[in-house]
Amino acid sequence: MSILLVLVLFSFNLLVNAAAANTLTEIIPAEHEALERWKHSLYYYEVAIVPDWNTTTSCNTSDGRITCSEEGSVIGIDLSYHHLEGNLNHLNFSSLPHLSVLILQGNNLNGTIPQEIGTLTNLIHLNLNSNLFGGDLPISLGNLTSLVHLDLSNNNLNGPIPPKIGNLNHLLELRLSHNNLSGHLPPEIGTCYISTRQANEHDIDDDDAISSLPVDDMGHSVLWSVDDMDLA
Repeated sequence: MSILLVLVLFSFNLLVNAAAANTLTEIIPAEHEALERWKHSLYYYEVAIVPDWNTTTSCNTSDGRITCSEEGSVIGIDLSYHHLEGNLNHLNFSSLPHLSVLILQGNNLNGTIPQEIGTLTNLIHLNLNSNLFGGDLPISLGNLTSLVHLDLSNNNLNGPIPPKIGNLNHLLELRLSHNNLSGHLPPEIGTCYISTRQANEHDIDDDDAISSLPVDDMGHSVLWSVDDMDLA
């Protein structure tokens, strides 16, 4: 098991342990306000993001949706498949400086991915899969240098892949399939590769089709899950 995978597992264990031990942690007020403001900007929400939203600032870690550190900082948000409709424009990313996991998979969130997402410099897992996001990939994604997992697949994203994604030298998983991206994979993205040997060790499928993509200097590496991309 690679050192990076160990770090990822360790980080998720921290989230689980925090959920078990700190079910009533008080969220730092500025972070609670940021979540509240975003929640009330959504067109529809099925469940409360934070329990007793208007009467408490307790972090709901019992079900894993919102996870806090012992100090009250929000470190994990998992609102996958919650039928959320709206966008990310009213989520103040800079108020969540310790966020390490953001999972919004399987909702109906739309609009563009804000450039401000690049302020989440402690983020290790970002999953916006299966939403309705459009527009270009934000260049600021290149600022998220702690990222290990990035999944933006199954959206309506278009335009080129920013070369700054090559800054993500801890990245093990990159999923961009089923969008409308164009152009070539930038040569800088070579820093995101994992070797074929590593792929086999971690049971990652080596997609032979990746070699047909218009990529400079692919070498003997594979890019995990840039599958089914139509790069014209």
